[in-house]
Amino acid sequence: MILYKSPELEVVTNTWKNGETVYISHTYKDARGIEWGVCDDAGWAPMAYMELVYDSISFAEEFARDIAEERGTLDEQYMGREIYLWEYPGATRENIIAAEHALPEYTGVYVDESGRRWGNIGYYYGYRDKWVCLDDPTANADGLYPDGAPQRRTPHKEQKLSPGEQRISPSVDKRDVVWTVVLVLAVTAVTAVLLWVLRRRGATHRPEA
Repeated sequence: MILYKSPELEVVTNTWKNGETVYISHTYKDARGIEWGVCDDAGWAPMAYMELVYDSISFAEEFARDIAEERGTLDEQYMGREIYLWEYPGATRENIIAAEHALPEYTGVYVDESGRRWGNIGYYYGYRDKWVCLDDPTANADGLYPDGAPQRRTPHKEQKLSPGEQRISPSVDKRDVVWTVVLVLAVTAVTAVLLWVLRRRGATHRPEA
């Protein structure tokens, strides 16, 4: 995928391979309705060519109705033991931590497809917005999902392109160009008038020989 200097400037700054994971800090929609995303200093790319990575935010949005408000602390029996913190219930990525000084507190509870209770941890020793299986905090992915974790994926939003358009590329907004031309002509005209006035004044006050 090609990255550009801006959504309105067709200057190539970088290229990405398929499957590369990146962080999009801001998005912008151009005059054609095409949404662009910027990745730090790498450049701008059409969001139509990207697929959102499913994370804790995606999970919270998808299962908002199923997450009950409930506060609590992990059971005392897990003090000093290694427990698993997950990106979301059913995720394949986890963090193994040792609960040595304090047990994590949770503020929301979700019950998964197998009837297990999960607690959402807002913050715990540098970890933010993580989930812990309240019924079995020490179990890994194989222990929790021996038949495979449920598939969770953010729906891909298709970008509608103009007929015959093969690749999305930056396009200058013609309205901006028109306004720029108008402003330049206006400044040129005002400058010419001022020069004419100054010359007239110079000729009027010129002393006779």
